[in-house]
Amino acid sequence: MKLQIAFLLFCFTVFSRLNGQDIHFSQFQTANTLFNPASNGFFNGDYRAMIIHRSQWKSVTVPLVTTGITLDGKLLKMNEKKNSLNAGLNLYQDKAGDGALQTIFLQFAPSYLLSVGGDSSTFVSIGAGIGYLSKQVNFSKLTFDNQFDGELFDASFANGEPIGNDKASAIDISAGINILKRLKENFNIGFGIGAMHINQPLLSFVKVGSVKYGQLLSAFLIADYGLTKQLSLQPSITYAKQKSLTEIGAGSMLAYSLKYNKSGVQNLKCGVFYRIDDAIIIQAGAGYRNLNIGLSYDINISEFERATNKRGATEISLSYIFSKVKKIKPSAPCLIF
Repeated sequence: MKLQIAFLLFCFTVFSRLNGQDIHFSQFQTANTLFNPASNGFFNGDYRAMIIHRSQWKSVTVPLVTTGITLDGKLLKMNEKKNSLNAGLNLYQDKAGDGALQTIFLQFAPSYLLSVGGDSSTFVSIGAGIGYLSKQVNFSKLTFDNQFDGELFDASFANGEPIGNDKASAIDISAGINILKRLKENFNIGFGIGAMHINQPLLSFVKVGSVKYGQLLSAFLIADYGLTKQLSLQPSITYAKQKSLTEIGAGSMLAYSLKYNKSGVQNLKCGVFYRIDDAIIIQAGAGYRNLNIGLSYDINISEFERATNKRGATEISLSYIFSKVKKIKPSAPCLIF
């Protein structure tokens, strides 16, 4: 029975994930550069460094661990209207399952930020990315039904599967667009669409046939509404689809601004989100000078909770923004409110 379970886990982890299941982060505002090239350079400041780490399903066999890193910024400022040519270098690594299935993604993503109209109330960012996508798995750590003779397991037996390589890689193309609109002094709204794996790169570990990596379409709608001079509500909706898989989430952060205190603490945030049929997500964050810290925890409510005992994922993120000159005029747009 254990061998059958191991084989089923192998099929789900290796072949299903290769068929197009991508990574995701609960802190989408922070990790959006990894899924939408237009988000590179779309922030207040000149340069930014970000790291986010996610550990999922620690209570079930080998946990899924994902780490993302972004370095992005404004390469060339065009004029006083805040138009700029931006670029980002994005990297993520993901490890999953008993076979240590590893995904590495490295991307260079230029973007252009355009101020629309004369009042600097509407900003549009368009971006594209070219990247390198690689997957590998350690087949020696997996077991197969052909290696069971009815009584004992023998790793020296042929597994009977049409495995060709333990590595696969391809060039990856992506694109995206973001729009930020300042409706009122206390009300901003942002919208974005990202498309990853547009060229559907071919990745396969098997000798027979080829597997196209599924296109990933993601979208978000986020708002920032000032309830008072210090308190603001930041609701958001996220959507992602890759082949037959769909993910929808909604919720809100409540932010308290402390910009004018001497301690250096800029803001404090907390919020709750719901990812349909999957998880309830609790988030918290804080800004200290140019450093932003985010924490989140997923409470698993899917059918998989029987195995996880509702323990889902833990995420931590750090981002630091560098500015050459302290801005006095109204700042450039930021999709991470």
